[in-house]
Amino acid sequence: MAEPRCILHIGAPKCGSSALQAALTAAPDHRDSSGQRYRYVGTGTVEGRIYPLYGGVVRRLGRSSEFGYSCWPNLRGLNLPQSGAADPVWAALQRVMQNATRQNHVPMLSNEGWIGAAAAFGQGFLAKPGRRAEVVAFVRPPLDWVNAAYWQWGVWTGYGFRDWLRLSKMRYALGEQLTQWAALDAVTLHVGGMGQDVVAGFGQRFGLDLASGQAVNSAASPAFIGLQLRHRKFRRDGHDSAVEFVLQRWCGRYTARKPWAIAPEDIAAVQAESAADVAALLAVCAPGDAQALLQDPRWLSAEPYHRSTPPAPLSAQLEDREGLAELHHALLAGLRAAHASARSKPPVLPPTPAVSADLQVWDAALVPALEALIAADLAVRNRLVFWRSKARDLAGIYQRLKAGLRG
Repeated sequence: MAEPRCILHIGAPKCGSSALQAALTAAPDHRDSSGQRYRYVGTGTVEGRIYPLYGGVVRRLGRSSEFGYSCWPNLRGLNLPQSGAADPVWAALQRVMQNATRQNHVPMLSNEGWIGAAAAFGQGFLAKPGRRAEVVAFVRPPLDWVNAAYWQWGVWTGYGFRDWLRLSKMRYALGEQLTQWAALDAVTLHVGGMGQDVVAGFGQRFGLDLASGQAVNSAASPAFIGLQLRHRKFRRDGHDSAVEFVLQRWCGRYTARKPWAIAPEDIAAVQAESAADVAALLAVCAPGDAQALLQDPRWLSAEPYHRSTPPAPLSAQLEDREGLAELHHALLAGLRAAHASARSKPPVLPPTPAVSADLQVWDAALVPALEALIAADLAVRNRLVFWRSKARDLAGIYQRLKAGLRG
């Protein structure tokens, strides 16, 4: 029996991956109009071995996870296929395809870091004769992406945008990476833009009814980033982002101003440095995908950025008192929602300070509110795990009783 095709969502980072993973985790099983079954595959790891997970198990993992979703791990030998041959991801992917062949479904797998792993996939998983993959990537214009990358990773280094960009050697390379994927014979490449709803866009490509939810891992507000920078117990570095998922889970209507780090004098330089990569990206897109991307003028022009209000200094954005007030109100509302879900009473917390209050006064109100929200979120997730385990225990007892009665 021939293998079905598989769908690999490969990113890019900071391009809606968490939102898509959360939506697929919440609803992992689908059928298209022809009746073909599609299954989102999550993972569990035990003693270094990766196990594919399906259906209700994936949904439960998402609900009990601090991140709210299940996805695949990245490769340890990312651009070194010869040294990555023993990576446990490969064995797990083989089991996914064996299951898909037996059960006649199309597996959907996701990791936003896979965008840089074309060489490894081409010489490993996708090298099997007859294997076919629909590879899906979502992208955003260079200036937007580099700005998002700074607030995700760079700001935690203590450097301003320009110094971080120089010292980290961070560059926009999505076109280069997608060119490598497009060159693989087993791959059909689909490219979508962040200007659309990523969840709906993914569903439309494959005829799946995917409901869009709230943004997941979207850009944190400057006020929230500033709070975490002043109190690093909430976030140690650019990769320690769990607390931001907690905030978004309970404060989904918190619509604070988004941060911007690129000074007007740096806009032209960033766009010029990325021009060749943008051309490469557009060249590997299907004509319809390229046309859709170019509906956004920011791909080829710096003018939309120059029309925007110049960014305030970094310290002013991180300590903006109106932003702190918005954050505090959002935390209190989220805390009430979390305790309502946990069926418990919220703690008594300091009131919202006056907008003109000192930063220390604001932090004295914000820190206990955020600590309380984190604790309430953990209580809700632990409660879900507890009652699921009790349900499994009762089901096991029931089956043993039935067996005993039959015997």
